[in-house]
Amino acid sequence: MINNLDNLKKPRNGDSGSVFDAPLQAVQETFVETVWRERWIVLAALVISLAAAFIYLAKATPIFTGTSRIYIEQSGPEIVKGLESAMTQSKNYLYTQAELLKSTPVLAPVLQKPEVKRMKVFQKVDDPVVFLKKKGLDVSVSKKSDIITISSDSPEPTEAAELVNAVVDSYVTYHSTHQRGTAADVLRILQKEKTKREAELAAKADAMARFRQENAVSITENLDGDILLERLNRLQLQLADLSRQVTDEHPAVKAAKDKIEQIKKQSELIAQYTILHSEWERTKKLCDILDDHIKQINITEDTGALNINILEVARPAEEPSKPQKSHIISIAMVVGLMLGCGLAFLHDYRDHKLRSTPEINTSLGVPVLGVVPTMSRKETVFDRGQKVRLESNSPVAEAYRNIRTAVFFSVPDGKAKTLLVTSPTAGDGKTTLASNLAIAMAQAGQKTLVLDADFRKPMQHEVFQAKRDGGLTSLLAASLSLQRVIHPTCVKNLDLMTAGPEAPNPSEMLNSSAFAGTLKALADRYDRVIIDSPPVMSVTDARILAALCDVTLLVLKADKSTRKISRLACDGLLSVGAHLLGVVVNQVSKTSSRYSYYSPCGYGYYGRAQTKKGMEATAG
Repeated sequence: MINNLDNLKKPRNGDSGSVFDAPLQAVQETFVETVWRERWIVLAALVISLAAAFIYLAKATPIFTGTSRIYIEQSGPEIVKGLESAMTQSKNYLYTQAELLKSTPVLAPVLQKPEVKRMKVFQKVDDPVVFLKKKGLDVSVSKKSDIITISSDSPEPTEAAELVNAVVDSYVTYHSTHQRGTAADVLRILQKEKTKREAELAAKADAMARFRQENAVSITENLDGDILLERLNRLQLQLADLSRQVTDEHPAVKAAKDKIEQIKKQSELIAQYTILHSEWERTKKLCDILDDHIKQINITEDTGALNINILEVARPAEEPSKPQKSHIISIAMVVGLMLGCGLAFLHDYRDHKLRSTPEINTSLGVPVLGVVPTMSRKETVFDRGQKVRLESNSPVAEAYRNIRTAVFFSVPDGKAKTLLVTSPTAGDGKTTLASNLAIAMAQAGQKTLVLDADFRKPMQHEVFQAKRDGGLTSLLAASLSLQRVIHPTCVKNLDLMTAGPEAPNPSEMLNSSAFAGTLKALADRYDRVIIDSPPVMSVTDARILAALCDVTLLVLKADKSTRKISRLACDGLLSVGAHLLGVVVNQVSKTSSRYSYYSPCGYGYYGRAQTKKGMEATAG
């Protein structure tokens, strides 16, 4: 061994340190890995969902849609045009019209038509009006334009189109009648107001005439207030000059004062007349405005009715609108995938199998020394048990040599002479590992013995095609000597000790001092003693052997061994003081990435060149 092997840590009683020391990390499997592992569940859910969609499409009644599109524009009288403009620009007005299209005043006349009454869609409906309001008729307002869309669904394409067109016609008729009445009401109001204002205008004209007759001055000649004001100012200046020259009793002063007084009275009369004249003009202007509005209203030309432009008349549809095949299939695919993934994760959550190298490290607290690719079920026990010799260049053989290298470098030289190979349950591949590992060690130049200590179901004699008689039980029963129970094999440096004849008390024989002495004698004679034992969870034999051996290898089967059983197996071995060197994962799919050869812990595929280098160092 190379010198630094003495510095390597030997695991004892659950200590997970090893040549591949690395911090244990909980690594979560990715979504893709889980889905791929449970792909058959996902695929089954997807197939079932698509099958349900196709069955639905095959049995569903085709539904045809009739659609009409209208554009509504108001053109009311000028008296309310400003108000109408604001209403037309308001979306609330369009939504109001949409509700009006589904109202009873519009729908009731439609349902009175004989051709509508005979439609199949109304044959099993108790209240056709309620049916149309709730689901028989769809009216929607465009968000980007002032266009209203009216549509109806029916198994008969012709009926759907006819029903929509009938509703649109009823809506146009309703608005025409309604707006006629509105225009007539407006006209009556305007005419009544005009009559009132004309009477008021006549009264004001009479008041002006009486005012002019009652006053002696000619108001018409003195309507210019500026002239009067100018005359008044001039007279006042003359009066001031006279007052400085003569007394107030002077005839000229009195005459000036009389003229000033006359002008002031004339100004007051003009002011009163101006007020009367202004009121008359205001009333006359209002009458003219009313007369203009009355002229604009022409009931015979539908002034005030909505301009309803039918942009698209409903026509019988050529293709059904429901069910939408592509939409249904897309939904089925999404639902199937979601359901499949959910069931896959549920199944994965309820599945307690150890499915990856990091999971084994985390769950069991021991390193994974290597993984063995799956072998064909058609191969015999002999072919699988001697894979390293029969197919030395195969990936399987290389995997066993990797495990051998891991064992060599895990413990110092001479500290792992007796090596127990066991597993939690039967069928995990311990026998195949024991024989191939022994062959690999023998090929590395180490004198190796395969000891079959599985008295209950021995297999090593079949692997090496030897006779079962004359084995370990014969030695322990003192019927044969040690030399006579050791058989050479076809592999150089490799011997075999079979289990021997059936024993009535296997556990007692293994727990005897005779077996302990035999194991010590074998360790003195061989570099490595590879012991094949029964499963840990089946009987107590494996724990007895683990307590006597230097190190123990636990074999787990990929996608079979569970966390619970594997933990119990580890706990059972550690409880008797076993030195658990690590775990070997058997039957790993060649396409699996969960037991990567380049695992985070550093275990795995080293390559042939490095393996040979390790073998040479070991041999040296």
